[in-house]
Amino acid sequence: MNKPPSWQDAVNEDGVDPLVDALRNRGGGGSGSAPKNKKQPVPSGSASEPTTRSWYLAREVAEELSEACDELFYDLRGVIPKHVILSHLIREGLRHKAKVREKLTKIAS
Repeated sequence: MNKPPSWQDAVNEDGVDPLVDALRNRGGGGSGSAPKNKKQPVPSGSASEPTTRSWYLAREVAEELSEACDELFYDLRGVIPKHVILSHLIREGLRHKAKVREKLTKIAS
């Protein structure tokens, strides 16, 4: 019987997702649980360290992003956390930055 997919199996086209890697290694040893006797320090400013940002989006865009995230979350049976899904959605958009620049340049002209 095949094991259901897990967030620990999530990868992007370039290899292991840095956020998934950070989650996989939290608590040390890749066990996914915190060690009982001592805490492992998280490197300050690490590129794979999760962070929070405050962004303002048009309500319609925020709703669309939320719906896309929820749809993927439920399609994947909840085994991949929403923050990982959001990271992939945003990363895919970043891969099309030139196309966005072109559209915004036309708007600004």
